[in-house]
Amino acid sequence: MTESTELKEAQAGNQEIELVRESKVRLVRAFSHDIKNPLGAADGFAQLMLDGLMGDLSDKQQDAVTRIRASIATALSIINNVVEFARAEAGQIEIRPSPFATDSLVREVVAEHGAAAEAAGVTLATGPLDGGRITSDAVRIHQILGHLVSNAIRYGGAGGEGVAPGAGGTVTVSATLETGDLSRVLFTVTDEGQGIPEDEQHLLFQEFQRLQGGRKEGTGLGLAISRHIARALSGDVIVDSATGRGSTFTLRIPAVPAA
Repeated sequence: MTESTELKEAQAGNQEIELVRESKVRLVRAFSHDIKNPLGAADGFAQLMLDGLMGDLSDKQQDAVTRIRASIATALSIINNVVEFARAEAGQIEIRPSPFATDSLVREVVAEHGAAAEAAGVTLATGPLDGGRITSDAVRIHQILGHLVSNAIRYGGAGGEGVAPGAGGTVTVSATLETGDLSRVLFTVTDEGQGIPEDEQHLLFQEFQRLQGGRKEGTGLGLAISRHIARALSGDVIVDSATGRGSTFTLRIPAVPAA
């Protein structure tokens, strides 16, 4: 077999892989659309019940309907993650860079997760915020940090619903500038949880994987999606952890100065 023939076969194989990936994305999109419609309708009816448009509800009934809506929201979130992962795997992540202040973005993420942290008894705090203003995709970075903070609250604390404030430990979010041959901004999320065994850390960024000691919520896609997005931003997500000393997840991206 000549080198030219091998090259042509390799190119044909790559094209076939791309067609399969594109086909999977279309299938997932169609599936998610068909599933979201009835879930959205169910959520709408549940909201009407809470609004009293179908008669008065007892406190117990209101609590039940509220839980129904929360379950629907969880299902929709899982569907969105599956769609996002299919796009990421196919290299279809859209990046829209624009100037933004890294400290403001971190504060927004912390504010959004404040209620969840409080419910888990976790103290959510900001650390150093000297990353400055850069040009990148703030929406995508917000998405990644949201995954990391949510995971830190859920898995990195000793808390749970009804735990006293602060009893679940502290989760700290920072944005710092690293200078050298390549200037980078490091967004870090640090928790005080039990840590992740070294022999399990290679599973963290694999799709549909959950560690043995973790809880069973979700699909195991958050970190896989986050790493795909980070690499589309010419960066990466890494972890530093050990059993008994908590975990630090770091999103590092090029520090392109804001125009």
